[in-house]
Amino acid sequence: GYKNVGWNNVIELYQKLNDRLLQSDPGEDTLEDLFLRADRIGNKYQTSEEIREFNQKLTAEVNKISDQVDRQFPESEMEFVDYSATTKKQKSAVKRKRR
Repeated sequence: GYKNVGWNNVIELYQKLNDRLLQSDPGEDTLEDLFLRADRIGNKYQTSEEIREFNQKLTAEVNKISDQVDRQFPESEMEFVDYSATTKKQKSAVKRKRR
């Protein structure tokens, strides 16, 4: 017959990952910190022209994606958010008048 040895490897890996997570140092860098550090290191080896050119290309690509999303998911209704304190008082006054 057949013997499935794959699950034993998966379970062992899962247990090792859990052990690693439990032993991790709270002062250890997060993934975000590591990416930021890598970005700073990478910027040391690029000229300001190369950095500017990359940022322009990135901005253009992000704008293309944003335009595509807007075309696929158009918003037919504008949403306004008013964070002023007077809005709540006005709304409660309107509710009282309706009753």
